[in-house]
Amino acid sequence: PDGMIIVQGFIKVQAADFAKYRRRLALHAARVQALDGCMQYSLAEDSGIPGLIWVSERWRDKAAQAAHLAGDHMGEFNQFMKHMPMSAGHIASYQVEGDGEWLLRVGSSDITQLSV
Repeated sequence: PDGMIIVQGFIKVQAADFAKYRRRLALHAARVQALDGCMQYSLAEDSGIPGLIWVSERWRDKAAQAAHLAGDHMGEFNQFMKHMPMSAGHIASYQVEGDGEWLLRVGSSDITQLSV
């Protein structure tokens, strides 16, 4: 069986455009987080670099990630992104075996169990 998929990266947008991104990113993240096999999906603004958005994802397996990438929500999001200039970006996908080496573990590791 496939191992878990970890996605890590960033995109850099114009700081002045970030309010537009923030609204659209929140909608997109909510849709993705509800998908089967999505263990975690986060898009977050860097606290020190205006317009830098960190991307962090965990997928149960490659099939779940592939379903996400082929989904209608991605087509809609990609259409939005065509009109939003990025000055830099790098997002990579990694397949991993096992649960990784714990660097910090307090309480539940299931992100869906955390309250807002």
